[in-house]
Amino acid sequence: MLKSNKGITMTSLVIYVIVLMIVIALLSGFSGYFYKNVNLITIKEASDEQFTRFIAYLTKDLNQDDIFFIKTGTDSEESNNYIILKFDGNLEHQYLFKNDTLYYIDKIKNKKIAICNNVNLCDFVYDDTNKVLTTNLNINKKNYTKTFMVNNK
Repeated sequence: MLKSNKGITMTSLVIYVIVLMIVIALLSGFSGYFYKNVNLITIKEASDEQFTRFIAYLTKDLNQDDIFFIKTGTDSEESNNYIILKFDGNLEHQYLFKNDTLYYIDKIKNKKIAICNNVNLCDFVYDDTNKVLTTNLNINKKNYTKTFMVNNK
């Protein structure tokens, strides 16, 4: 009489474990690739959002009619770039690039707001003759340039 083998042999168990390990390795590779791409997209969108926030603040200030002084430069001690905007009525706003962050500073209200983070490069150039302000930023390794026509007194 033939004896019936209804159990799992050692060979089939090893094959099942190897196939299961291959499937898990493939799934972890695909999920790692997926999350890496999601993080890259998130960083890109965050960069665009931060630059848009900076442009919104700066445009609001530059569209005011009572600007009488604009100065751009670099702090000699710490090499921080800045823009100073002075308005009638003793109002002063600054945009300061310091420690990879771009800050908006309102001197009257003593407000300091971090507008952009992870800024690699920040350059402000004001041409007083043509009344043109040019901003160059590199946020999360993405370059942004914007030029403004300024109508100051």
